[in-house]
Amino acid sequence: ESIHKFEVDKVDTEAPITVKTYGLPFYLDNLKKYINGQTPITLTPSDTEVGVDITEYRVSGSLGNNLCDDCSNWMNNIWPDDLNPYMGSFNEYSNPFTINEDSCHVIEYRSTDKLGNEETIKWQCVFVDTEAPIIDIKNPSILEASEIQDCSLNVLVELMDLKSGVNESSVYVTITPDGGSEEVLGNLKKVSIGNGAIFGGDGYEEVFDIQNYGSGDYIITIYAEDNLGNLLTYTRPITLESGVFVDLYDLPGCNVPSTGGTCDLTFHACIRDSTEIDFYMGKIKDDLVSGLILNGTLTTDGGTGRVGVLNDVEGYDFIADKVPLNADCSITNGKQDFVVSLEFTEDIIEKIGGGAYNFDWEANSYLYEICVGPTLD
Repeated sequence: ESIHKFEVDKVDTEAPITVKTYGLPFYLDNLKKYINGQTPITLTPSDTEVGVDITEYRVSGSLGNNLCDDCSNWMNNIWPDDLNPYMGSFNEYSNPFTINEDSCHVIEYRSTDKLGNEETIKWQCVFVDTEAPIIDIKNPSILEASEIQDCSLNVLVELMDLKSGVNESSVYVTITPDGGSEEVLGNLKKVSIGNGAIFGGDGYEEVFDIQNYGSGDYIITIYAEDNLGNLLTYTRPITLESGVFVDLYDLPGCNVPSTGGTCDLTFHACIRDSTEIDFYMGKIKDDLVSGLILNGTLTTDGGTGRVGVLNDVEGYDFIADKVPLNADCSITNGKQDFVVSLEFTEDIIEKIGGGAYNFDWEANSYLYEICVGPTLD
C-alpha cells in the first residue's frame, strides 16, 4: 500500500491596512482638517495573515494654503508626479509624529507585510496651524485709555484668523490693578464692524461695569484662541481718573409756570475716590439771575448744601458748600445721581421772561478723611 503525503499552503496576496488618526488638538471644518505643532499623528497597521513587517510615512514640505481648500480635486489632478519633489523619502514609522511647519501638508503612508505585500499609498491633506489670531484694539484707544472717566468700559476689538478660525467663545477681557491681582471682566460678543475693519476680521465687543474700581493705573488684557487653542494675549494700560464726571443730566419739572415754582435738575454722574462734591452755576439771562438769587441747593445721598456762583471772568462770586456724598462720609466709587434745585419766584419770572435758558456749570469732588462741608438738612 502506498502512502501519499500532501501539504496545504495558504497563499497571502493581501496587503496590510493602515489607519491614520489625529490626537488633540484637532479641528474639523467641513472636510478641512486642522492640527497644530503638538498634535500627535498615529499610524495603526493591521494584517490578519502573516503580520506587518514595516509601516512607512512621509510628509510634504510647505504647500501653501490653496491645496487644503480643495484637497481631493488638487491631489486627483496632479498627484503623484507634480507632488513628488515636495515629498522626499519615506520614513519608517515607530511612534506618533508631529508636523511643526505652518502650512497645508500632504501625509502619505503605507505598510508592507512579511511576504512583501505592499499597501497602496494612502494620502491626506492636513493644515498645520501654530499661530494665534491677530488683533486690532479699537476701544479704548490709546488716548482714551489714558484718562477714563466713565463708570463703564467699552472694549471693541477686531480679530482675524485665516486658518482654523477664531473660537468665538474664547474671547474675554481681564483687568489688573497696579500691583494687584487679575480679575475677569467678561466675554466679548461677536458684532459687525463694517467699514471699521482694518484687515477684514470680525468685531468683538462688550461694555463692562467698572464703577467699583477706584482711580489709578490698570492693565486690561484681551484673550482669544483659535479653534486649535493657539492663544493670543494683548494688553493695554488704562488709567481711571478720580473726580466727579457727569454722564448726562435730565431736566424734568423745569417748565415753571408764570406764578413761579421749583426747577429740579438731575445729574447722573460717575464718581471716583471722593467723599464730597460742590456745584457752581453761571448767571443766566444777561447775568440778571444767579444761583444765589434762585436759592440754589445741591442734594446728594449724603445731604444738602448751597450752590455756588461762577464769576463771569474767572473764579467764584459765591462759594458753594461741600456736600457729603454719603451720610457716613465714606469714599464713593460708582454711579450716583445728584439734584440741583432752583426756586423761580413770580418776580424773577417777570424779570427774565419765559423760555429756555442755558447756563455754565461745574461740579468738583473732594477726598477728606472727615467731611467738612455744612449741610442744609
